[in-house]
Amino acid sequence: VISCPADIVQCADNGSGAVVSGISPLSYSDNCSLPGDLIISYNISGATTASGANDASGTFFNSGLSTIQYLISDESGNTASCSFTITINSLPVTSEITGNNTLPCFAANETYSVSNVPSSKFRWSVPADATITTDTTGLGVNSIVVNFGSVSGDITAIETNLNGCQGEIKTLAIQLLGCELIADFETDKSTACQEDTITIWSTSSGVSGSSAYTWDFGSDAVPANASGPGPHEVYYTSEGIKSITLTVVEGLTDVISKNVTLLAVPEVTLSGENRCGSGEVIFEANPTYGDVVEFSYDGGSTVEASVSSPPYNHAAPVNENESLEAWARAINGTYGCIGEWSESVELIAYPLPVTGNIIIESGGVTPPVDHLDIACQNDSKIYSVNGIPGSTHIWEVPDLGIHMEDTESIEVQWNLDEGSYSITLQEISDQGCEGSIRNEQVYVSDPEVDLGIDQEICEGENYTFTAPGGFSSYEWHDNSSNSEYTGTTTETIQVRITDEYGCSDQDTVELIVNPLPELDLGNDTSICGENGYEIYPGEYFSYRWSTASNSNSIIVYSGFGTVSLTVTNIHDCAAEDAIEIFECDPSILFAEITNAFTPNNDGVHDTWVINNIEIYTNVQIDVFDRTGRLVFHVDGGYENDWDGTFNGKPLPMDTYYYIIDFKSDQIAPRKGTVTIVREP
Repeated sequence: VISCPADIVQCADNGSGAVVSGISPLSYSDNCSLPGDLIISYNISGATTASGANDASGTFFNSGLSTIQYLISDESGNTASCSFTITINSLPVTSEITGNNTLPCFAANETYSVSNVPSSKFRWSVPADATITTDTTGLGVNSIVVNFGSVSGDITAIETNLNGCQGEIKTLAIQLLGCELIADFETDKSTACQEDTITIWSTSSGVSGSSAYTWDFGSDAVPANASGPGPHEVYYTSEGIKSITLTVVEGLTDVISKNVTLLAVPEVTLSGENRCGSGEVIFEANPTYGDVVEFSYDGGSTVEASVSSPPYNHAAPVNENESLEAWARAINGTYGCIGEWSESVELIAYPLPVTGNIIIESGGVTPPVDHLDIACQNDSKIYSVNGIPGSTHIWEVPDLGIHMEDTESIEVQWNLDEGSYSITLQEISDQGCEGSIRNEQVYVSDPEVDLGIDQEICEGENYTFTAPGGFSSYEWHDNSSNSEYTGTTTETIQVRITDEYGCSDQDTVELIVNPLPELDLGNDTSICGENGYEIYPGEYFSYRWSTASNSNSIIVYSGFGTVSLTVTNIHDCAAEDAIEIFECDPSILFAEITNAFTPNNDGVHDTWVINNIEIYTNVQIDVFDRTGRLVFHVDGGYENDWDGTFNGKPLPMDTYYYIIDFKSDQIAPRKGTVTIVREP
């Protein structure tokens, strides 16, 4: 038996066909022969004809359909065969690309195409910087429109036919003209004096012998324009900045403009400032188109000084109340242009003013030594000066941020802490000359009194408030004049102090007298049995028991003795009390048992109260009416709360019988009667 590969379809390697590999039989075998004893041969028919032994792989197949048959035989002459087909599809034959291949830089909307085969697809590529503005791939896309940049290169087209076979790549080389063009030129001078000759020539790149040059030399140029690369000679009939423009055409057009400066006769402006007092005056020259300035005191007959670098200044000494006149001219040392002597400038040395004394408009207490004035804190004071007519004055109080000009008086509010502070005055003459700065000291007095924080005391106490010493006077709210005040009642405390300069201050505090806490531990009492008794005096801020406990209650036992307690309230006011705890004596505790109560809800005797019954926590009480019916029963402690009801209903007014079992060896059960009293 023998098996063959499946049918094969592939594209041709060239225009006539393709070599096909890997087409040996898939498998073969014989049930009684060894594989080496089998004979394999093949026969090819159809578009390709051939035959041979073993494997047909590597055979060249013509375009079209070919059939391969494999035959196998054993040594006994038995045979078997199989066959399959090979189809070689032809490659498409793409036409050459048509379209312009020599273009200027950045050409746009250029069309390129190949012959259209309706069943074929086309894939295009263009040079870098170029853009295809139509489809680039797809069925029937045999034409594209291209916008170019500045990079030359190839346009390619690849055709793929209906069978998926790709044809030869078609290429069209594109050359872009003028893409390297850069217009440029040089001049032998960038700055020249008026009517000097300037030589100009092209240094453009990317040009050829066919390039065109057009020159525009700018306003007032002789000649005004020219052609060709140069050099060209030009001069100008006016000064100023001249724009020279060169236009070069080489496929593309490039334009460049540069400026040259034509210097007129150099000019100079002369200025300076008058001074105050004797010293140097400075003549300041500002040349135009010049780099050297000459100075003269006689209009140019004699050159007094020459300055060749900025600043173009000339200094000369002048005495107070004298003046000096000077002239100047500018020279362009680089280009040899010389200006005229300018108009003169006269500078004057004015006299210095003398700042007058500061006058205190309002009188007052004699200030400390070396001080102009004394002021209480926040006082407003007025200061003035008798100035020279025409002068202005500058006042300053630095610590208050005060700066005032052009006034002969100033009002100052001394809202500063106690201490010495500067006040200055300077006179400025009508010529702007500054007089000496007069600096005076003003002492600000700020006496302070502080009685401290509000105070609290307890009933029966007092508190003494003390004002600082060393002041001329003290005035308390009760008109007392000592430096101290002792208060015993709740009131507002106020004091005013006054110092030697008449400056004062006051302070106010509150004195609060708090009540003492009320404490009552109750009457002395006895405790029976082993159970303790809790003494709870109520809620206070703190507790200090004689037992060293600080809790709000303590437990005491029979015969405990004297117990004392000191408590304080939230105001730290204290109270004391004590109670005596005796040994238990039941005959005394229950010598009398309440024998009547009035349950009428008036808040008085509404329940049957058995004094000291709380000592016996296990007590059992039974109450019977006249018929022997049990109308009240409690076992395990009685809380003095029976209100004369039975099963929730009031019992009638009558006398009832009770048995009290204390369940203690110390006291025998008690029997007796209790009467419920009701209003008729």
